[in-house]
Amino acid sequence: MRNDGERPATRRLLGDCIHGVGNCEKDANCSGRRPASQPGIVFPLPPPPGCPSMHLRLTFAACCVLAASLSGCFGTDDSPEVTRSVSVDGITHSYHLFIPARARSSAAPMVIALHAGGSNAQTIEDMTHLHDTARREGFLYMRPEGYNAADLVFRTWNAGSCCGGAEEAGIDHVAVISRMIDDAESIAHVDPKRIFVTGHSNGGMMAYRLACELSDRIAAIAPNASYLMNRDYDRLLKPLVFACQPSRPVPVLHMHGLSDTCAPYDGGQSTGPEGGQRPPVQDSIDAFVANNRCNAEPVQTYSNGDSHCLTFSGCEDGADVVLCTTDSAGHVWAGSPDLGAEGVCGGQTTEALDANSMLWDFFSKHPMP
Repeated sequence: MRNDGERPATRRLLGDCIHGVGNCEKDANCSGRRPASQPGIVFPLPPPPGCPSMHLRLTFAACCVLAASLSGCFGTDDSPEVTRSVSVDGITHSYHLFIPARARSSAAPMVIALHAGGSNAQTIEDMTHLHDTARREGFLYMRPEGYNAADLVFRTWNAGSCCGGAEEAGIDHVAVISRMIDDAESIAHVDPKRIFVTGHSNGGMMAYRLACELSDRIAAIAPNASYLMNRDYDRLLKPLVFACQPSRPVPVLHMHGLSDTCAPYDGGQSTGPEGGQRPPVQDSIDAFVANNRCNAEPVQTYSNGDSHCLTFSGCEDGADVVLCTTDSAGHVWAGSPDLGAEGVCGGQTTEALDANSMLWDFFSKHPMP
């Protein structure tokens, strides 16, 4: 990591730089661009009276480059998000990282949000608005891009027996996410005891796989509308795809709409584009109740309208397993203002449960021991 003692001076330099350039550029007439009334002029125009000279403006620009390099290439407080990439097995994978101010000087928790299959990192933000929660609570917010060799939009995760191109290509997404965590730690102060994963649909399946195979780095998970997919449920004997053997108890918060036909709660045929057989959600819950050595009988810990949460407590290391369901909800992110009913998946959205508040409260209480 960089020398923290240099940060205050660097921030002052960057602030002075931005202030100078901002005062120059806030007036379009100072930009040196050609006016609309002079479309034939293609060379830079001299600045009008009262605007900085080109020499001064170039000095400001050089100042910005220097300050950005000294500060680790962070954006301003208004847009502290960077896009980075890592390489695993010769394939480049990218991610987007929101860096709150606190993570520039002290350790902060990080939430990794994994998009649904057939979508991308922008979709998970459009669905969840977790950026607002990250800004308010001060955690790092990572949005990795899934895999698709031919398409930049419709991406998937290799969560075991699902989904799409990532599964078919055998992409090692456990290694990819681990490498992304390494990279994030190289540019921000990540608290290694508070790295959490959430995800929707195929992204939630990947969260389960990370809990199984990367439990030395992932403190807790909060999958939504998904399952542990470590068996091939489309084959008669449901052969094992990967062994779920976490090295420690992993807390789980699972959220699911009971009217979801793309990820049917009781298992069976999915109506989603990927199709295929799905296991009962209870199988995923039982796997982690057993792994975490929790009490076999849950206690209701939340009830609002048709939303209810059952908590399996008494677990080793306090690694609770919580199952939250909403009777009327479909393949949605609970509490999201922008995701209504999905015709192909049935059900509707719900405000009886706020997934963002629920998962952050859960994560806050479950750092790695």
